[in-house]
Amino acid sequence: CSDEREGGGRVILCLLDNMHHKEIEPSCRKALVAEQQKRRQGIEFNPALMNNCQKDIDDLEKNGTCKQAHGGGTRIECLTRNADKIKDPSCHASVERVMRFQSADLRAKPGMETACKQDIE
Repeated sequence: CSDEREGGGRVILCLLDNMHHKEIEPSCRKALVAEQQKRRQGIEFNPALMNNCQKDIDDLEKNGTCKQAHGGGTRIECLTRNADKIKDPSCHASVERVMRFQSADLRAKPGMETACKQDIE
């Protein structure tokens, strides 16, 4: 990610995109797992979702598509479950990136690590 421009969270997103590559040092991967676990807690910890998706999440909550609950990744789950209803292209791109993270690592999906704990161990 050395070629990535600084600012706007681009470097951390690049690192998260590449966290499973063999070139990533174990200590860096461990820090990225912690970052990913923080980000799954809510859009407040996802700058791209926070900046790009506020209008869409407000609309989804207002029209009853999603509950107006906060925390525990509820709003992230709402966005990923309703990606086809997202109007803002920047939000849609951010949600697709989150969905890629979730597909690549179950720790990125709210509730998944707990639900699968026995299968992991």
